[in-house]
Amino acid sequence: NGNGGAVAALSATQFASNSTLLVSSSTFSGNIATAGSGGAIVGFNNSTINVIDSTLNTNQANFGGAIIVQNSSLSLDNVTLSENVATFDGGALWSQGNGTELSHVTITGNHANRAGGGIYMNPSSDPTVVVILDHSIVAGNTLGNGSDSFDLEGRFVSRGHNLIGQVVGQGFATSGLTDGGNGDLVGNGNAKLG
Repeated sequence: NGNGGAVAALSATQFASNSTLLVSSSTFSGNIATAGSGGAIVGFNNSTINVIDSTLNTNQANFGGAIIVQNSSLSLDNVTLSENVATFDGGALWSQGNGTELSHVTITGNHANRAGGGIYMNPSSDPTVVVILDHSIVAGNTLGNGSDSFDLEGRFVSRGHNLIGQVVGQGFATSGLTDGGNGDLVGNGNAKLG
């Protein structure tokens, strides 16, 4: 169906429910989700995805240049997402649902044409749904024609010591990250990092 250029938590006839995927010490590079989402990895319907000590670069998709998760949980630990491209939203990562946690992750050099050059956290009516960042770098990602740097869009919670570029985005307000709060260094529309 064109989702998950390398790995998809799907069945032959329908999106699989309650799937578990563990990726460790791997590189996903140059994958393309031909007509869909998640250039390298896709998880839907209460799937659990854990990626550890890995690199995802130069992947492409309509949504989530490297990874898309919807109504699923995602944990990234010591992972680099770089030079991925989304035709629409989430240059590196598109997230909606049960919980996304990033620890010691670097997201840089990614591009989206519409929203979230690095990470796009799709709006949810549940205000408790957030992306958690811990000791991570999200900077130097681009949006639109490439001249704008909008690294994050969505609701985020910091566990501390993150380097974040520009958090101003389109669509809805980005929240949860403050320059100097929790040891974070956060840029804004006037002071780009990366």
